Amino acid sequence: MSLPQKQLAIVISEAGPPGVLRAAEIAVPTLAEDEVLVAVEAAGVNRHDCNQRRSGPKPGQSPVPGLEVAGRIAAVGSNVSKTRIGELVTALIQGGGYAQFAVADSALALPWPTGLTAVAAAALPEALFTAWYNIFVRMRLAEGERLLIHGGTSGVASVAMQALSAMG
Repeated sequence: MSLPQKQLAIVISEAGPPGVLRAAEIAVPTLAEDEVLVAVEAAGVNRHDCNQRRSGPKPGQSPVPGLEVAGRIAAVGSNVSKTRIGELVTALIQGGGYAQFAVADSALALPWPTGLTAVAAAALPEALFTAWYNIFVRMRLAEGERLLIHGGTSGVASVAMQALSAMG
């Protein structure tokens, strides 16, 4: 697959309400050795994206919002197996998801769960990775233990409750 040099993206033109989001033509990102380029089919929208739009991108931050995407791997960095090209993934990224192509660390580009639409798959990474890391990695919560979750209607909390139920 030949990649274009330019892509269409949604950028934050200045800090403000949703109307500051604009379509723009930008360069297709280049890859570091451990990264993959995802041809984006859907991007998640979460609180971080809204806060970034309200305050404007910070220095060094992408003007293209979007921390989570679902799509197909279109290219890989030099340390990533070429067999991953074409793989359907959902990925947690460092911004740039509101574009045709987005860069992800290869370790954070996970298989797109069977049976999910692109929109549903794109909505998983931020909430699921946050819940999993905090509950099972940091807290080391084990079967039979209990956890109190405040604000159970947030994305992270709702995914956490589902994960906790599934894990017993």
